[in-house]
Amino acid sequence: MMIQQQCFELEKQNKVIFKAILDARRLKSLKDIPNYGPDVLDTGIAYNLANIAHNGAVDKGGNPYINHPTAVASQFSCTYRICTAYLHDVVEDTDYTVEMLIDKGIDPRVAEAVRHMTHTKNLSYSEYLEVVSKDPIAVDVKIADMLHNSDLSRIKSYNEKTLSRMRRYNNGLRFLAERNFGINISVFEKI
Repeated sequence: MMIQQQCFELEKQNKVIFKAILDARRLKSLKDIPNYGPDVLDTGIAYNLANIAHNGAVDKGGNPYINHPTAVASQFSCTYRICTAYLHDVVEDTDYTVEMLIDKGIDPRVAEAVRHMTHTKNLSYSEYLEVVSKDPIAVDVKIADMLHNSDLSRIKSYNEKTLSRMRRYNNGLRFLAERNFGINISVFEKI
């Protein structure tokens, strides 16, 4: 099977896994997840911080990087998840720290979810997913993140690196589906 075809198969499989997660949770979309707490957070603070932090950065398709966290955030109505989505790559990809986010007015619960979503160099990908899986907000945002990252309409070329990323997202979705929602993903053939 050619690389491009494998990528498309993985994209399709990722959407099926995502649908299985929604079905297991009796959700029509991630927007159906209720707000984490009684407070409705000001999502503009998180967006502005992310926009400043990612200023000038571009994604793998050459688009402004802020488009990615914005797309992930648009999947939610829960303000805690929206804020986490805006900020999910800030600590990992910039000089910001979790403590700096709190100092800039980010809710500590959001900052904790961002901490769980930050992949540090000392963790393997499977160890990283173990950390993510401990935080329900981080789990939901990571699922939306992997789904957006495996959207092939954002990709300019198909090569081994693209296929490797698509496999990583597929494995990540499988892991979170099994670990956090008890979904048997073994019915899906590995590509």
